[in-house]
Amino acid sequence: MNKLYHYKEKIKKKIDELFGADLRSLAIFRIGIASILILDLINRARNLDAHYTDQGILPRTAVQGIYSHYMSIHMLSGDKAFEAFLFILAGIFALALLVGFYTKTVTFISWFFLVSLQARNTQILHGGDLLLRILLFWSLFLPLGARYSIDSLLNKSKKKLHIRILSWGTFGIYMQIVFLYLFSVWFKISGKEWLSGTAVYYTLSIDHFATNFGKFLLYHPILLKYLTYSVLTFEFIGTILLFTPIMLGPIRTLIIILFILMQIGFGISIRLGFFPVTASVAMLCLIPTWFWDKFFICIEKTGIKKYFNKYCYKKKILQKAANIIPQQNINFKSSLIASCLVAFFLVYIFFSNMQSIGAYGMPSNVKSIGYALSINQKWNMFAPTPRKNDGWFVVVGRLQDGKYMDVMRNKPVSWEKPKLVSSDYEDQNWNKYMFKLGDEEGEIPRYYGRYLCYNWNTKNEENQNLEEVTIYYMLERTLPNYQHPPIKKIPIWNEIC
Repeated sequence: MNKLYHYKEKIKKKIDELFGADLRSLAIFRIGIASILILDLINRARNLDAHYTDQGILPRTAVQGIYSHYMSIHMLSGDKAFEAFLFILAGIFALALLVGFYTKTVTFISWFFLVSLQARNTQILHGGDLLLRILLFWSLFLPLGARYSIDSLLNKSKKKLHIRILSWGTFGIYMQIVFLYLFSVWFKISGKEWLSGTAVYYTLSIDHFATNFGKFLLYHPILLKYLTYSVLTFEFIGTILLFTPIMLGPIRTLIIILFILMQIGFGISIRLGFFPVTASVAMLCLIPTWFWDKFFICIEKTGIKKYFNKYCYKKKILQKAANIIPQQNINFKSSLIASCLVAFFLVYIFFSNMQSIGAYGMPSNVKSIGYALSINQKWNMFAPTPRKNDGWFVVVGRLQDGKYMDVMRNKPVSWEKPKLVSSDYEDQNWNKYMFKLGDEEGEIPRYYGRYLCYNWNTKNEENQNLEEVTIYYMLERTLPNYQHPPIKKIPIWNEIC
């Protein structure tokens, strides 16, 4: 009987070690997610007019006509002042999440604001946006405010908080990271370019995304082949090793570091917006207790403990402020309903990923749940086949005085290829929009043409007004073995201003 009990306890401990989370890791994860939310809002606010008002590239009438299954509070008005108000409000809640003040509540509100913001203009979304909202969704079921937060400083419970937690929420977010990489591997092995070692060559040849460093790597074909196989192999083996039952602490820590280094490599080679940062932050919730034990031993040895004593002093001050700020209990225990919901969402997301690879057909009424909560996903990053149709835009505008200008660059018209196409765009949102524009027909190019007229004519004198604009796409197909392709000039849209 004792042996059986001991065996059960050993299994329970191992499950906790594999799928439980250290509260300090969840706190660092919270700080990372909140920081990305704030930076994302600041970045998007720079193009408030262009991307989120009725005078921009996607007015509300277009969203209602094309993306009717998305819901967004940003659809209530197309006015700039209203949009600015929503941005400020979202920023306040993101700051509250950063410091961990009423963490559960502000996590939900931040998730709601993020989903609404992304649903307002899906034309500028990329993989980093999808990953951010999915991680924030799983955060709803995690005690992110249990450590390094105002909530923890004002905790009125006399019970000493545990260091770790094992729940459906921790299991769910861990499986989400597994889905991210393993389904990405599935897409990759479905394409001949990844299996032949040419996928990185084709990816870095996409001018819309390649950085100067990415262009430099193109001069090293042997290295590109090695990198293709390395990414494919590490995404698979690395994901499995995150849950090794042997020497979990040091191995998981090493794998987390390698995943972050891989994302840094992606980020300096390809313009991917916040995806490399968000994917790196996702790994922080996996940091094992072994790492924190070693970390604080080093802190003790280096004599930095006096700074932590100051922290404890501040904690006493904040605790005295409880008569102003209501105290609260930090409760780890999930209700039965919450646990059932998390289990359901985990199963749903698994089948959503299975559907993305064509292995399962999800009924439309079930699929609508994913659209309503924005948890539908597909991790086909540059897979199964990296895009080979690429190019750049030349936007020819005829002014009132008869001159012609490239109104996208505010320069005289030139048909020469820019030295670095990806630098033509202010940020990744514009980059992604223009990347999609080359494939669009009808309504989307028309709205862009209309925006160009409005934007130019409101910023220039009347005698410099734009009378007509024509959008050209200079198509350049990537060929094997560094062959030089012919360039085809394709008119996308003509707009009379």
